[in-house]
Amino acid sequence: MNTISNEDKMSLDATLEGAVISLKNSYPNISGHHLDIGSGTGKLIRRIQQEYDVQSNACDYTEQFMELENVKVDVVDLNNGKLPYSDNHFDLINFY
Repeated sequence: MNTISNEDKMSLDATLEGAVISLKNSYPNISGHHLDIGSGTGKLIRRIQQEYDVQSNACDYTEQFMELENVKVDVVDLNNGKLPYSDNHFDLINFY
């Protein structure tokens, strides 16, 4: 079983926080629908929802890592699959 060291967790948290700060500086008033591609545990979704009034969707190759109970993960082959969303549906899309 793979484990993440405390140092790696702090680095990931700092990276996600930097992404949110950069997003907030460039786009301070986003609302609507948000898509997180490669959502993992949902930490970035959680932070974006703290800053913005958005309804988030998660997309990843598995749902097993998601820690947020209120977010359903759409499982897609991110290398070869097509995303299951209509064009122009999202106001904010991030991928990590």
